[in-house]
Amino acid sequence: PWSPNQDMLLACKFHCAGNSHYSKIPFFEIGYFSGKNWGKFNIISKSHACNWQQGCQLQWFSNESVIYNDITNEKYVSVIHNLNTNYHLTLDRPFNSISKCKTYYSHINYTNFNSVMPGYGYKSVKHELVSEPFLSLYEFSGKKLYEFNESNISSKILNGKSSCISHSLFSPNGKFLCFMVRSRNKFNCLLSELYLVNLKDFSLQKLPFGEIISHYCFKNENSLIVYAQNTSGKFNYYILDLITLK
Repeated sequence: PWSPNQDMLLACKFHCAGNSHYSKIPFFEIGYFSGKNWGKFNIISKSHACNWQQGCQLQWFSNESVIYNDITNEKYVSVIHNLNTNYHLTLDRPFNSISKCKTYYSHINYTNFNSVMPGYGYKSVKHELVSEPFLSLYEFSGKKLYEFNESNISSKILNGKSSCISHSLFSPNGKFLCFMVRSRNKFNCLLSELYLVNLKDFSLQKLPFGEIISHYCFKNENSLIVYAQNTSGKFNYYILDLITLK
């Protein structure tokens, strides 16, 4: 991604075959392209949280700092790295998404994520927290705001270790959070449900789609673009208003 001032382009660099299993990737080099035609790659750090789908979630935290997931001392963490001072702030858990205002972040159970969707997960570590909630919301101060689990998600497909939460995403105005519940059926097909969280009171609502959902993003503050199966079984791109749910 481009830096907020459009001067630098973040990237991960790897030194192995592109079809290697993610557990065989030793690390990603983290850096940014700059200079004339952005031809110079400046290495700033490394991450051992590797896969071929979402990588280490590398992104800009500000114009001077980046944030990414890592594995340190056999534990999943996230790191905020200031490019000017080289200062690292290590958080106790990996993030899945960050609010635009940089106040909140979502954290998912990466052990379950790795089991259900191995192309997106990270290699196993000694200090995996198997009993973690499926989804937790935190302030960057470390304060936990809320958590979601089987007890408060009314899902037809959420089923212990054979399920996971994935692709959480904050709305541009920070008022909503969306996420998907994913699970494998007996034929190993990936089933999905898409949910909406109102961050004012943490109320939760399942969005009106079928059991196969591919990708989604926010079109604006109050609507989504989703490629999915609708409740009648038809696949298409859909625009969903989050206020009317139509």
